[in-house]
Amino acid sequence: MGGVISDIATAFTARDAAGVVTAANDRSIAELGRQNNFENLAAGDSLIRGATAAANAQMRGSATQAAQRVGYANSGVDESVGTPSQVAGSTGVFANFDAQTAQNNAIREALGHKEVIARNTFQQGQLAAASKANYDAEMTKGNLALAKAPLDLFSAGTFLGG
Repeated sequence: MGGVISDIATAFTARDAAGVVTAANDRSIAELGRQNNFENLAAGDSLIRGATAAANAQMRGSATQAAQRVGYANSGVDESVGTPSQVAGSTGVFANFDAQTAQNNAIREALGHKEVIARNTFQQGQLAAASKANYDAEMTKGNLALAKAPLDLFSAGTFLGG
């Protein structure tokens, strides 16, 4: 009779263990989901900041070109030819370069956030698979123990009043 009680205890212990591991993995999966939401928001934010920084770089470049034109006009220099024209052109090129650099940096930052999301999603899949495998194994162990209990009763001679 002790074997039957032991089998039943094993069955319930196995089922409890399956539930504990599954619950822990479910909490980890949920936490990774929350991190993914944060990372997604951070990626969008970095793109917005990049666009803003690019616009600011363009405005600074335009302001510098305007200041150059005012300086040339005050000096009586014709700004449409020669060195003043080249300086204005170079200022515009560097303003565009600064704007593109700001956008590229923002895209790289957003891609970093997306990479974290991809890793978290992969880890969620692994946890879910491990949780299911553990649950299935523990439930099988518990079911086998329960299936063995009547055999233990029968072999002990207590089945059917024996």
